[in-house]
Amino acid sequence: MNNERKNLTLPSGGHCAIRKVSPLIVAEAHKAENDIECARIFVTRCTGKITFPTTGGKPSVLKLVNKDFDDCIAGQFPLDDLDAEDFAFLQGEILEFSGLNQDDGEEAGPADASTKSKAADGPATPNAPD
Repeated sequence: MNNERKNLTLPSGGHCAIRKVSPLIVAEAHKAENDIECARIFVTRCTGKITFPTTGGKPSVLKLVNKDFDDCIAGQFPLDDLDAEDFAFLQGEILEFSGLNQDDGEEAGPADASTKSKAADGPATPNAPD
């Protein structure tokens, strides 16, 4: 059972927890059509609810989902609306926390997990063209 969590503060100021990539998530990612979709799977499946600060009032607590805006229900936040800097940060943190970005003890880029997963060669963004 994968109970390890890491609390993060996103570049945009949001707060969330991430978990390590599980073998089931890796198997799902290997079925992805491209590196961007693989990165989207890792980020949505390994990121808990995000607490976004608001100006005056309660913060918004939303679950990051890989859905179109119009398909989201209350409490969901579409991945396409996530700031690119937050996406790259989450991707890098998830891969690092999962031990997927290190090769023979050398520090690699945030998504250099090509030998263990189908992650992109650099921080993939959710809105990048295929």
